[in-house]
Amino acid sequence: MVVLQTWAKSMAEFLMYSPDTENKQQIVNKQEIREKVKWLRKNLSSEEKNKMDEQILKTLLDLPEILNAKLVYAYASLKGEVDTWGLMKALWKKQIPVALPRVQGKSLAFYIVDKPEQLICGSFGIMEPGKGCRPAGKADADCPILVPGLAFSRQGERVGYGGGYYDCFLKQESEHLSIGLGYPFQIWENINIEKHDQKLCWIVTSQEWIVCDT
Repeated sequence: MVVLQTWAKSMAEFLMYSPDTENKQQIVNKQEIREKVKWLRKNLSSEEKNKMDEQILKTLLDLPEILNAKLVYAYASLKGEVDTWGLMKALWKKQIPVALPRVQGKSLAFYIVDKPEQLICGSFGIMEPGKGCRPAGKADADCPILVPGLAFSRQGERVGYGGGYYDCFLKQESEHLSIGLGYPFQIWENINIEKHDQKLCWIVTSQEWIVCDT
């Protein structure tokens, strides 16, 4: 309850949409959305964030699509993002292979990572697979992929960080079950997407598992 009150207060201050308030102003400017969500994430307490991360992890590990996957495409989370390190640790323990992205020019390439020691600091300060990691193959294009983002809609629309890397990758490998990870305040009523933006299949927050109407 305290966490929800904190979110509602923060969102009211910024006049942004929240499912917990009557304020449903639609802000279609992506950069404005990015700034507001970053502010909200920054102002989460460690206790609030850890509690939500634990619930998201529990939901993911309850999904047959994750537990029965031959390979899970993930990402190494940065500070403020939904934590993925706990999930990767759990997948490695269950001997479920994990693939992580490496920025190559203007695109993403995924490589299989067996342990955190194989990661190096790459583009934008994100941990990525080192040179010794083997590439994920085209045969794995139907495996689930976890997608970071700053805002999501129930229709699968997504606001990322502005580089277009995931949109490009998902356009090329559209067979993936794409799963966005976010906190409840990252769910927006409506997002004005552009022609190149790719919609997601599911979104998982600490409160719900959303099957998107794509």
